[in-house]
Amino acid sequence: MPTLSDNMSGTHQRLSYFSRQAPGLLEEVRYPETDTLDHMAKIESSRLHLDGCARELSRLAEVSVSGMLEAQRADQEKSDLLAMVSHELRTPLNGILGMTGLLLSRDLDSVDRGYVDTIKQSGETLLALIDDVLDFSKIEANRLELETAELDPRQAVEEAIRIIQVSADRKELSLIVEIDKDVPSFIKGDALRLRQVLLNLLSNAVKFTPAGTITIRLDMSQNAAGHAALRFTVTDGGIGISLEGQARLFQPFCQADSSISRRFGGTGLGLAICKRLVELMGGSIGVRSELGAGSSFWFTVRAKSAGASVSVLPCSHLQREDSQPCIEANILLGEDNAVKQKVAALTLRELGYTVTVVDDGIKGVQAVAEGSYDLVLMD
Repeated sequence: MPTLSDNMSGTHQRLSYFSRQAPGLLEEVRYPETDTLDHMAKIESSRLHLDGCARELSRLAEVSVSGMLEAQRADQEKSDLLAMVSHELRTPLNGILGMTGLLLSRDLDSVDRGYVDTIKQSGETLLALIDDVLDFSKIEANRLELETAELDPRQAVEEAIRIIQVSADRKELSLIVEIDKDVPSFIKGDALRLRQVLLNLLSNAVKFTPAGTITIRLDMSQNAAGHAALRFTVTDGGIGISLEGQARLFQPFCQADSSISRRFGGTGLGLAICKRLVELMGGSIGVRSELGAGSSFWFTVRAKSAGASVSVLPCSHLQREDSQPCIEANILLGEDNAVKQKVAALTLRELGYTVTVVDDGIKGVQAVAEGSYDLVLMD
């Protein structure tokens, strides 16, 4: 391989040749040999430095990829841990809530009823917190998948109202439902997540409204591109939200006011989860509010037609369901957890059903083969 000295010697020979062939042409570029050697040495040094930089960049890139993979693994482990913890916490919590519900159905004096009701409310708050943390973790890890099936938007409103009705009655709040006639009977979407967003807005409306009326409105709308969307609006006459508070509402772990969590509870995750869910459903969410004059939360979801439509009861005819069964039924309950067995069996028997309990699938299959059951409930 030629050395730097060999290269310099060849260069000087070529310069001498051109100087003889064209006298005066290279007079301005004649340099002493030492200067040329210094120049070539600097070039070589720069090349070596660039080679070193390239190797360092390559090393840093490998470290970066390794760190990214490690972060992804850690995030996956965190999500798996949260899912496992959430599942394990739900089991005893369901036992607590189930048993307190059964106790509240008994003839308790006012003091004992107050104690049990406090236990129930605390358990429901803890369960909501667990659900919020798990949902947010799934969303952040892009692991939350929406179902696509036929759903009736009117029924979604009915179910949300039915769930929130008890809380509204406790505060003597009136719930008014308004549904536009153009709303289709069926669309394609995720009924569970749609109801989750609606329930969150309704729960907040009940929580922050001391007295008066809450209105739920469902409309059909179209954007500039002609795409159809369902628009849900929940309006209350509650405490309202300042402009500064509105700017923080849909951010994780943020609430409109620092005193909100102390006065009303909550994690500040609910609306952030709603925002992400609505965006996954092709829509958007927002709020119009004035401090001391109530709030109006709205969200849209893309209305994908499901084809055929059928007639349904309007929401104005909503009635609370009777707690007693319409028919007698013999039920087989398959559940391997002792607490869940006890809660489910007691609840069903309180409702007047006949219940047989088995603790694994094989026994369940044998029971069905040997007996006669109207309904089988399985884990």
